[in-house]
Amino acid sequence: MSAVLAARPLLVAATPAEFLATHLEQHAAVHEGGVDTSGHAWVGETEVLGEDAAFLRAAHRRILDTDGGTPQMAAKWLVGWAAGTVADAVGFVLGTGGAGVLVDTAPLRWRLHPGGWVDRVRLDGCTVVVPPGHPWAGQPGVEVVADEAELVVRTVDALVRAVRPVVDAVRGIGRVGARSLWAEVADAIALSPTYQPHLPVRDDVVERLRTAVTAPGAPWRVSPSVRTATAPWGPVYLGQKAGCCLAYQRPEPEPTPDADLTDAMREYYALFPPETGAARVCTTCSLRDPQGCADRQMWWLGQQVSAAVPAAPTDEG
Repeated sequence: MSAVLAARPLLVAATPAEFLATHLEQHAAVHEGGVDTSGHAWVGETEVLGEDAAFLRAAHRRILDTDGGTPQMAAKWLVGWAAGTVADAVGFVLGTGGAGVLVDTAPLRWRLHPGGWVDRVRLDGCTVVVPPGHPWAGQPGVEVVADEAELVVRTVDALVRAVRPVVDAVRGIGRVGARSLWAEVADAIALSPTYQPHLPVRDDVVERLRTAVTAPGAPWRVSPSVRTATAPWGPVYLGQKAGCCLAYQRPEPEPTPDADLTDAMREYYALFPPETGAARVCTTCSLRDPQGCADRQMWWLGQQVSAAVPAAPTDEG
């Protein structure tokens, strides 16, 4: 990776705090659709892991009661929410900010959706590491490391230490293998820039994330993929998970009545007919063929490009 690119973040902010308050906030809000979140509760590690992980156990039961499926599926979803949301935030800062957030250096905070899942995390107060020449070098709470390799390894190591208690607790609740659960963490890192058609695209973002999910000593067995591609409207990020959230283990849904189908849904089903059984997997699932995975993402992105979402400021101006 070019040392010049490494020191020039894709998204511009004067300080780490400003980056978290603007770019990470916008990233986290992409799929909220304008929902009022002012009443959502924030919890810390004590609430999440205390009393023999009572919160996680209750959330696991709620998934099974609401969605059906298997205890293993519910465990995968739970790790995706409680640990994967942290990994997504760390991956986004690493990729687009060119900086590592050492999430084990400050108390994590999770925001709870009334539906029972985690929809946001706070990384405020964590030590930030940057390569030489980065605009944040020399600021309070920022440590300059030798190079990109050290930046990525320290970031991933800190993330693993921070979320390991969650993964270990859920492993005991859902009786799922540790590597299977850790795949949800790796997938969240790599896919952090995907499904955002207005995010500027640059190859070093992908390269940094690829390095992160192949970091030595990481507890996941296989690595997800992330890449750039060219769509009719311009470059985009595409990704494919290395794991599977087991969503296909839910009961088969009732077909949507024809009268309730939107034009977009009709178009989607014409291109990608509804699937059943074990074939009913997510768009980015590792069980899907790579081309089918890419085609579905491209379709979704194409539906979003006309939305009036301002592009984030970049170092290119």
